[in-house]
Amino acid sequence: MKFTIPIKTVSEANQSEHWAKKAKRAKNQRSGAYMYSLQACNNKLPPKPWLIILTRCGKRYLDEDNNAGSLKHVQDGICDAIGIDDGDKSNKYVYRQRKEKEYFVEVEIKTLKDDFETCKTCGAVWGAVYDTCPKCGEINE
Repeated sequence: MKFTIPIKTVSEANQSEHWAKKAKRAKNQRSGAYMYSLQACNNKLPPKPWLIILTRCGKRYLDEDNNAGSLKHVQDGICDAIGIDDGDKSNKYVYRQRKEKEYFVEVEIKTLKDDFETCKTCGAVWGAVYDTCPKCGEINE
């Protein structure tokens, strides 16, 4: 299942601002993600365990660590809505990003496969946690 959360995420590590402003942003991101996730996931979730793919969309790229950090409060809100602990090791999280004119987060929740994927383009084989081929970069669904 896929849905979109219209929210702007920022690199928390690079923000030098008053603690109250950070706390307000965290609360707004978490509660916004909770509300959108609750509405989108209403009895439509695939079987557990889950692969949860969070794609940050915005006007510029963040480095890999900052991208994951920018999605922390969104991930917390999604986990609250679907009733899981984000520290549960049976579920996996993948953080992506792409350039867009507007800011939003794209969420995809699907069943985590225990097997391996084979790229339809080049034939490379890799663990099913990722659905982008490490050899050619092709996205396999």
